[in-house]
Amino acid sequence: MPQELSESLDLAMTGQWPAGEQGEQLKDWIESNRPALELAKQASAMPQYYMPFFRGDSDMLIEALLPTLGQSRQIARLLSADATLQISQGNSAAAIENYLITQRMGHQIGNGKTLIEGLVGIACASVAEAGMSRLAESGQADAESLKTAMLEMQSLRESTPSFELMVQGEQQWAGSFIDDVMENRAGCEWPWANSANPRRT
Repeated sequence: MPQELSESLDLAMTGQWPAGEQGEQLKDWIESNRPALELAKQASAMPQYYMPFFRGDSDMLIEALLPTLGQSRQIARLLSADATLQISQGNSAAAIENYLITQRMGHQIGNGKTLIEGLVGIACASVAEAGMSRLAESGQADAESLKTAMLEMQSLRESTPSFELMVQGEQQWAGSFIDDVMENRAGCEWPWANSANPRRT
């Protein structure tokens, strides 16, 4: 995102829409990213989450990359800011939908294979829950819509793995990594392998 909008985005995530030019610039940026939000909505409705870790069939676990996690957190922040925009325009239903999309994203990511996925999932869910709480306290949404949304959020929260289960998954991941290394020792090229070792005098 544009660096000059970072403070405005942070403010919008607290439930306050920036005034004046900053608010207009943030609104324009959100609208320019509307296709990404629509894709997030579609993805959050899918029954399963799967994110490939590797670029090739012969990659080892040490080569796994998770660049999408940072992007997922950014989408969660964008959805939260857009929810604040929708509330400022009197559209609480759209705000509720944004929070539900974010919670579903958090649930999907949190059920991934690694601890970092679990933690990012928790972070996304926290953004959704904080926003929904603010909306409920504001009195700008009808009680029935809030109740329905909160029941879904509670169900998703309860089916997200605990931190202990996330750690266990990470341990299994680490075990698979060690197995990979042992099976492919001859093909391992460690970054420090060709560096000169300084002599001690």
